[in-house]
Amino acid sequence: IGVNNFSYNEERAKSYLYSYPYDKIGYVFVTKKGAPEVKTFADAAGKSFEGQSGVSVTTAIESWNEKNPDKAINITYSDADTSVFLQHVADGSQDFTIIDLAMYNSYMEEYNYDIVANQISDDDAKAIADNSYAYYIFPKDQEELRDKVDEQLKELKKDGTLTELSQKYFGQDTAPEDDQ
Repeated sequence: IGVNNFSYNEERAKSYLYSYPYDKIGYVFVTKKGAPEVKTFADAAGKSFEGQSGVSVTTAIESWNEKNPDKAINITYSDADTSVFLQHVADGSQDFTIIDLAMYNSYMEEYNYDIVANQISDDDAKAIADNSYAYYIFPKDQEELRDKVDEQLKELKKDGTLTELSQKYFGQDTAPEDDQ
């Protein structure tokens, strides 16, 4: 089972099976405390961003830059861990980063960086991922395992456990809606 906050995309679906979603991702712009707020891609124009190549957040910024060359965001590509990106925002060597709220809360609890988060608008979030859900992924030949995981996810959603876990660990209800 692949577990890493995978969002759905058609290219990946050619190679993997997806479970039902287990989480609704809420992305945030992260900036240094006291720095100008970044709440949209437009606010980030001309600012510096550090991210990994090929991930949905960086791809969304690349797409923004293609569509808005006069409002481009300066990208530094890195294979560093998210904690390094957050440290670079905190020390001012990068203007902002984008991560999901659950990761932000986790890193803040552990490291208490001198940073703040602003929720990303629905429009900008759609530029990051076609949908805002996280899924487990499976090899194409593991339908039976995927179906068993789906059964359990459905039960955890129905009995409220997904909501309880997300409130406990993320501070808010990030369980997918019933129709998902």
